Amino acid sequence: MKSQVFAEIADASRRNILAELRRGPRTVSELVSATGLKQPNVSNHLARLRDCGLVEATKRGRLVFYALNDPRVEAALGIAANGLCTRAHDPISLATYVERYAEAAVRGEEAACVAVVDELLALHVDLVTLYSDVLGPAMARVGDGYVLGEIDEGQEHLASAITERAMARIVHFRTKGVMNERLALLGCSAGNLHTLGLRMLSDYLASEGWEVRFLGANVPHQAFLEAELRYEPEIVLVSCGARGTEEACESLVRALSDRKPLRPDLRVGVGGRCALEAAPRFLEAGADFTARDLREFAAVSLPSLAERRRPPGANRL
Repeated sequence: MKSQVFAEIADASRRNILAELRRGPRTVSELVSATGLKQPNVSNHLARLRDCGLVEATKRGRLVFYALNDPRVEAALGIAANGLCTRAHDPISLATYVERYAEAAVRGEEAACVAVVDELLALHVDLVTLYSDVLGPAMARVGDGYVLGEIDEGQEHLASAITERAMARIVHFRTKGVMNERLALLGCSAGNLHTLGLRMLSDYLASEGWEVRFLGANVPHQAFLEAELRYEPEIVLVSCGARGTEEACESLVRALSDRKPLRPDLRVGVGGRCALEAAPRFLEAGADFTARDLREFAAVSLPSLAERRRPPGANRL
């Protein structure tokens, strides 16, 4: 639906018709008068827009009224009217979306958050930009609000839950990459409860064709190691986002790295706030890389593994 909107409004005549329908339902005669187009042309454009699901027709007595068929269509038209199509990746433009999303998330207004996501999807904003430049900064604002005492823990949890569902929506509208026979294992080390950042990496890997095993929050040390034995992943990504849990994460990284002599294809990465603040500590423990966020992982860490391939016959459980 979203990509179809911009394909249709690329035509000036259909764009004028849709812009007029933003004002409310119109008959063919009213559209002819408002746009200056000939009646057969208006009828043909309306037929196409109906076939695409962008416009609906309702008969009232002897008259047929045409109207926009979906609120997302109107939102996309608003974006186009404001000239944002060519500036979707510009940080200044995205700052508005960050502010809108953060404020709505704090208020618990999920529909408003979904509207922000849908507008950006309609602009074909890529997954890394959606996560790294919109949802990530928006949730950082929410976190800052909690630290400063401006919101309580319940509001922070609600915003996180809304964002998890928003991410699921984004993934639903994204085409997965061709499966590449590579597997990644992701989880938060013991004591680390925040999974949003790690889930972003998980979604990105899946979009690139990786198989992903996502263990979630607060994974006990031994359970993490057993999962690595069970799945034999090419990459293990450990999230360490809570201060005071660095020792548990470091211990896990050392234990995983000890397996490299028998698993030469294994690479271990650490992400999260502590990965940025204590990167030398984790690298000394045997981590192959640390990544502060999804953008660094996508631009630097993952490409360094691009030429590596799992050996034939690797397990898939």
